[in-house]
Amino acid sequence: GRPIFWIFIILLFPIVGSLAYIFAVLIPEWERNRTIQDAVERLIVILKRLLSGETSTLL
Repeated sequence: GRPIFWIFIILLFPIVGSLAYIFAVLIPEWERNRTIQDAVERLIVILKRLLSGETSTLL
């Protein structure tokens, strides 16, 4: 579980609290998760291909 103080921070300061939670807790957690890293890498490849006009080999 997560510390309960995050609930109070998010309820008292919805926007700032949510952003703080994302940057302090979620992003570091995502960086440690290999499945998420792989998905982000695939998404980057797809976006690069879309931006360069290569639509025939997206996946």
